[in-house]
Amino acid sequence: MVSTKGHNQSTIYIVEDERIIAKDIEATLRQFGYDCVGYSISGEDALIKIPLAKPDLVLMDINLKEGMTGVETAEKLKYITDVPVVYLTAYSDDKTLERAKKTEPYGYILKPYEERELRSIIEMALHKYKMEQQIRYNEKWYRTILNSTGEGIIVCDLSGVVAFANPMALELLEGDERLIIGSNIQDVFSIESRTDSVYSHSPLALIEEDKLYTTASRVNLKTLKNRIKPIDYLVASIKNEEDAKTGLIIVLRDIAGQLKAESAAKSSEFRYSAIFESARDVIYTINMEGAFSSLNRAFVDLTGYEKSEMVGSHFRNYIHPDDIKIAFKNFDILSKGGYPPVHELRVLTKSGEYRYAEITSVPLKDEHNVIGAIGIARDVTLRKQTELELIRAKNVAEQSKKYQEQFLANITHEIRTPMNAIMGMSQLLLQSTLNPNQHEFVDAIKLSAENLLVIINDILDLSKIQAGKMTLEKKTFHLDDFINGLFSTLKYKAEEKSLQFEKHIDSSIHKYLLGDKTRLNQVLLNILSNAIKFTDKGFVKLDVKEGVSSSTTKTQLIFEISDTGIGIAQDKLGVIFDNFKQASDDTTRLYGGTGLGLTIAKQLVELMGGNITVKSEVGKGSVFAVSLDFEKTSAPVVPVSEQIIDKPLLSDVDVLVVEDNNFNKLLIKNILLGWKTNVDMADNGQIAVDMLRNKKYDIVLMDIQMPVMDGYQATEYIRHQLPAPQNEVPIIAVTAHATLTERERCEKSGMNDFVSKPLESEKLYKKMKALIEDPKFIGFDKGEQEQLIKINQDLTDLSYLKEISGGSEELMKEMVDIFLTETPDMLQGLTESAQIEDWKTFREIAHKIKPSITYAGIVSAEKLIEKIHEDAKSQTNLDEIPGLLPEFVSVCNAAIEELKGKMKEMQ
Repeated sequence: MVSTKGHNQSTIYIVEDERIIAKDIEATLRQFGYDCVGYSISGEDALIKIPLAKPDLVLMDINLKEGMTGVETAEKLKYITDVPVVYLTAYSDDKTLERAKKTEPYGYILKPYEERELRSIIEMALHKYKMEQQIRYNEKWYRTILNSTGEGIIVCDLSGVVAFANPMALELLEGDERLIIGSNIQDVFSIESRTDSVYSHSPLALIEEDKLYTTASRVNLKTLKNRIKPIDYLVASIKNEEDAKTGLIIVLRDIAGQLKAESAAKSSEFRYSAIFESARDVIYTINMEGAFSSLNRAFVDLTGYEKSEMVGSHFRNYIHPDDIKIAFKNFDILSKGGYPPVHELRVLTKSGEYRYAEITSVPLKDEHNVIGAIGIARDVTLRKQTELELIRAKNVAEQSKKYQEQFLANITHEIRTPMNAIMGMSQLLLQSTLNPNQHEFVDAIKLSAENLLVIINDILDLSKIQAGKMTLEKKTFHLDDFINGLFSTLKYKAEEKSLQFEKHIDSSIHKYLLGDKTRLNQVLLNILSNAIKFTDKGFVKLDVKEGVSSSTTKTQLIFEISDTGIGIAQDKLGVIFDNFKQASDDTTRLYGGTGLGLTIAKQLVELMGGNITVKSEVGKGSVFAVSLDFEKTSAPVVPVSEQIIDKPLLSDVDVLVVEDNNFNKLLIKNILLGWKTNVDMADNGQIAVDMLRNKKYDIVLMDIQMPVMDGYQATEYIRHQLPAPQNEVPIIAVTAHATLTERERCEKSGMNDFVSKPLESEKLYKKMKALIEDPKFIGFDKGEQEQLIKINQDLTDLSYLKEISGGSEELMKEMVDIFLTETPDMLQGLTESAQIEDWKTFREIAHKIKPSITYAGIVSAEKLIEKIHEDAKSQTNLDEIPGLLPEFVSVCNAAIEELKGKMKEMQ
C-alpha cells in the first residue's frame, strides 16, 4: 500500500511477513500522524520498492521467514540508500543480534509492541537520524570551506599528531595527505630561519606555555622537498566545553607574492623619487585644502623658493592675481574628480617676477575618494615671448594683407572700367553694319576680352582666393564653334610669324558637350600661345581626338598641340609646370613671360578631372596632350525671353543711370536706348538723390565708386530719407568690384540686384525686366549662381602634408595618425573651456589646433578657427564663439571620419 506523503508527515516503510501485524502497525502509525508509503513481505521485494518510495524510516522484521532475513536485507539496503532501520523482533538468538548490530540499526521494537513504545522508538530514531544528517552536512560544509581557503590549515592533537591538513597546507608543505596525516607536526613543519620575528618555539610550545594563541610572521618554512618558502603563520589552541585543551590549529599563509610586491613597490618608489627629483618639468602635489604637500627640485629652480618655504602653503600665494579665478576653477574640477584642460598660469618667483607656466593636472585618489591633486608645470615664458613676437609679426602681415586686398580692390576697378568699355563698344560695333572681315575682327576682340575678363575675375575675386575655391561652369557648347573661336583669337599671331596654323577635329566626335569651355579655352589658349611664341618656322597644330570612355553618356577628348619650335630639354620636362619655372634661364630674357601659364593650365586640367602630358626634343619641337572627359548633350533650347530680347519690352521705362565714367555712360546709354527706354544721367549719388526728389523713375542703375556721394550712401539715403514712392524705386548696383563681399554689402544697403562690369546686355535686360514686373524682387545673381556647380572636393587635402613629408607614405600615415589621436581631445578641450568661459585655455588650445587644420588641408575650417582664435586672443566678440564653435567641431569631426577612410585606403 502506498499513500501520498503529507506536508509535515514523516514517511515509513514496513517490511513484515505477517500481513496482519503489518496492517496493525500501519493503522497505529497513521493514528500517530505518520504516512506509511508501502510494505513488503520479503527482503527481495523490499530492496526493490524502498529506493523508489524514499521513506524517512524502515521498520524491518528481523526474522523474515522466506528468502533473506531482515538483517541480510538491512545489510544490502545500506549499499543502496541511506535510510534508518528499526528492527521488529519477537525473539532472536545472540548470533542474529550480533549481526544486526553491525548494520547500525536505530532501535529495536519487541513484538507484540506497545503503542507508546512504538511511537517513542520511532521518534527517537527519526530525531537521531536527523541530527546525524545535520552533523554530516556541517562537516561537509566546514571541510569545503577549509579546502577552498587560500590559507593552509593544520589540526593536531595534544601530542602533535596531525589529524587534518587542507589542500593549501599540503601544497605549502609539499607533501601528500597520506604522508602528513598521522605524522607528528615537528616532523612535517620545520622552520629553517626567521626573517622578521623573535618567536623561536615550535607550535607545540603553545600548549606548554598555556597560551590561547601566538603568531610568528615572516618565517622561512622548510618544505618536505627541502625547499624554502617565506610564510606568515598563526597557532591557536583548541579547547573543549570544559575549557580543556584538546589540540591546536596552525594557519599558514604564503607571502612570496607579497614580499615580491613590496620589493617592487620599494623599487618603484625609488624610481619615482628619482624621476620626481630629476624631472626638468615642475612636479607637485596639493592636498584637498589647496596646500602644497610635495614638490620637486624643478619647482625650486623655477620659483627660487626652498621646499620648506612652500610645503604647507596655499597655491594662491604664488599665482598672479588675474589668474586666481582660473586656478580656483580648475582646482574645483580636480576636487570633484574631474580633469581640467591644460591651461596657463603666471607663477610668482622669489625675486618678484612672474613666469608663464603651462599646467597639466589630474586628481589624486585613494580607493574611493579624491585626496588631492598632482600637477606638472612647464616653464613656457620663452615660448610666450616668441608668441608675442609672432603676434606682432602676424599683425604686420595682416596689415600687409589688408593693403594687398585694398590694392586688388582698386586695381579690379581700374581694370574692369576699360574692359567694360572694350566689351561694350565691341557689342555695339557687332550691332552695327560691318563687312565680314570687320565682323571677324570685332568678334575676336570681344572673345578675347571675355576670356580675359573671366581670368581677371578669378584672379581678383578675393572671396574665392581667400576661400581657396574655384568653381567650374557646366554649360553646353559646340566643339567646332569653340575651336574656331579659339583659332580666330590666335591666327593673327601665327600669320605674323608666317607659321602654318592648323586644326583637325575627328568627325566621329559628338559635337555638343557639357563642360566649362572658358577654362578649357584658358588651358588651350595658353599652350597654343606658347607654341606660337617658341616656334619661329614650321607649324603649330591642334588635333582633337576621341579617347576611350567607359560611359556611353560621356566622351573622352584628347587635345594634342604639336609644334616645330625650340623644344624642351629632357631634364626640364619635370619643372615646366612649377610656379615661375621656364625651360631655361634664357627663356624669360628672349621670349618673356612669368612662368605661371603652364602651372595654371595643369591645375585647371586636374581640377576638371583630366591630365596633361608633354613630349619634347630640343630643336625639333614639342607635343602637349590634354585629356578631359565631357558629358554628351544636345543643342540648347533658347528660352522665349531671350528670343524676344530685341523687342521693345522696356519701351517708355524711365531709367536713371548714376555713373561718373564717360565710357560707361556712353555704353549704358546706347544699350538702354536700343531697348527704347527713357534715360537720364547723374554723375554721382548726390545728383541722383536730387533728381529722384523731382521725378519718379521706374528703375535706377547705380555705380558704386563715385565722388561726392558713393552708391552705398546714395542708396541708404534713398531708402531712409526720401518719401514714398521714391524710396521704393528698384536699384541695381553696377560695379567693377565683383566680390562676394561687395554683393553682400550692396544687398545690405538696400539694393535689389547686382551686375558686374563689363556689362553684358542680356544679363542686364533680364534683371531690369524682373524688377519692372516686380519692383520688390531681390535678385543678386541667384539665377546665375544656380548655373554654377561646385566640384566635389574632399574636406581634407593632404597635398601639403605630402610635400612636407617628402613623399614618404609612412611619415604621412604617422602624421595623420597623430592628427586623429590628438584632435578629438583638443575639440573636447575647446568645448569644455568655452562652457566655463576659460578663454585663456580656449585660446591656447585654439592656437595648438590651428597648424593641425592647415596640415590636414581642412580649408573649410581654417577661417572659422582663425576667427575663433582671434576673438579669444583679443577678448572681443566672446559671445559669438559658442555659436561658431559647433560648426567648427562638426567640420573637424567630418574631416576626421574622412581621414580614417583615407588611412584605410593607404593601407
